Amino acid sequence: MDEAALGRMASLAFASALPALLISGYVTEWLRPKRSGIVAVVLMGTGCLAMGMSRSFAVVVGGLMVLQFGIAWVLAVQSSIIAGFSPQLRQRLFFLAMAMLAMGAIFGPPAIGWAIERVAANDSLAAWGTVYVWLGGLLWGLLALLLIVCGGRLAPIADRPDGAQQSLRVRRGTSLGERLTKLFVSGVFNRPAFYLLGLIVLFDNLAAINILTWLGVMAQERFDATPVKIGYLSSLMAMGIVFGRIFMATFVSGRISDRKLLGYSYGIAMLIFMFMLIAPSMNMLYVLYFLMSIFISAQSATTYAIGADKFGERAAIGIPFVDGVGSLGSLSAPLIMGMFAVWFSLDYALWMIPVFGFMLVMISLGWEWFDRYGTGQQSREARA
Repeated sequence: MDEAALGRMASLAFASALPALLISGYVTEWLRPKRSGIVAVVLMGTGCLAMGMSRSFAVVVGGLMVLQFGIAWVLAVQSSIIAGFSPQLRQRLFFLAMAMLAMGAIFGPPAIGWAIERVAANDSLAAWGTVYVWLGGLLWGLLALLLIVCGGRLAPIADRPDGAQQSLRVRRGTSLGERLTKLFVSGVFNRPAFYLLGLIVLFDNLAAINILTWLGVMAQERFDATPVKIGYLSSLMAMGIVFGRIFMATFVSGRISDRKLLGYSYGIAMLIFMFMLIAPSMNMLYVLYFLMSIFISAQSATTYAIGADKFGERAAIGIPFVDGVGSLGSLSAPLIMGMFAVWFSLDYALWMIPVFGFMLVMISLGWEWFDRYGTGQQSREARA
């Protein structure tokens, strides 16, 4: 398999997650979170088995797409459970969930590599297949064990009528158009929160994706960094994100509002990044990158917590859709930065990253101020 084939696989895997973000929330409302979660795990296990058992490139790509589809599906289930059953703890729970995700990103690839080395004899391709078959079987086995051992405790998220069903009830005689509008639009797309959150995630992706894409290039050009030294940057970022999310879940959650925590943390991260742009040595760049990662780690958890608060019973739909809107930033970020680098230089273009980041800060803190002291507060006083 050449580099072009690997690139096509990566692009297809990314694209396959988008449909899951669009439909998983509606399916979760229909099936309830427990059954929708089973669907997600079955999809992931099936994708792994297809990749491991097939020797056809097309089937391997298809399995990868199914795997990514299932991974993206989990966000709707997670959002529905947290928003519906633990709304007061939403910030802490999202931080813990995102910390576990980051830990998986740290330890998962080395674990897969270790397994392949143990299995491989003369055929490394067969070892890859064997490991993915094991992984798919493990996912299915853990799901069965969870249902057997904890099935009774999971019953409430499968059997209790949730708020989404109550809010979607319509009067008799309602037209089909009104029914469809209530099903697909009400509580999500008719709320300003959806568009404000979409802008927040868009600017985050414009900043964060460009940091991931171009910081290694900057280190190579400025400090003659080797690939190994650039790889240390990725490790430091992963460790900073895990530490930051666990720290915030333990000591910060519940003490500050979602939007304030997002705005303050991201603002500090961008200030640190600005110092990174003038760092005099590679060692200083390492230290600053680790510190920046601690603060920038607040983005996903706080954004999901805001979505759980604003969308309420329809969080399973709203939060994945917001992620889908934000993916436009992921797609366009390297292109935009590359154009600026051609027009000016990379050193100057990188200063656009704090601009994107501080736009996020302004939206988040401005939204908080408006809700507390602007028209939102006046309307609450009028209702009182």
